[in-house]
Amino acid sequence: MTPPKPIYSYVAAAALAFVTVFTFYVLRNFGPQSAIRRFHVAAWNGNIGQINTVSLQPFSSSTPTGALVAFVQELVQVNATYDIQSIRFLPKTSGRDPEVIASVEYVAPNGRRKYVAWHVVELPGEWRVDCRATWDELVAQSLRAGNGMTPG
Repeated sequence: MTPPKPIYSYVAAAALAFVTVFTFYVLRNFGPQSAIRRFHVAAWNGNIGQINTVSLQPFSSSTPTGALVAFVQELVQVNATYDIQSIRFLPKTSGRDPEVIASVEYVAPNGRRKYVAWHVVELPGEWRVDCRATWDELVAQSLRAGNGMTPG
């Protein structure tokens, strides 16, 4: 017969589980990937308040933020999925906050793909989508040859 386990092992396991869950809960909305995810969710839901919380520029239908929201909503209408393919960190300079450029791949159900470079800026304690820089890059990309979603 094996002796019963001390209660300390159960307490230690419970404490470790609590710390792990708490850490992931606290950090779930931190980082550039989270800012991109929260922007997409807010755009899908049409939640202007959340869009303003996660974007550097305020929402208006005639601004780059509004255009980027409309772009994401169009992708939702065709049931496109997205995946962050890569992230490039740009350090802080005298005229710019630390920034991340994330390459995001959108895939439509028919297999067509589109890549968009999302610009996300780190502010004290938070990350925000730079809608103007993201939209400007998206427009510049559409002006190059081979624009639009490419076959898969």
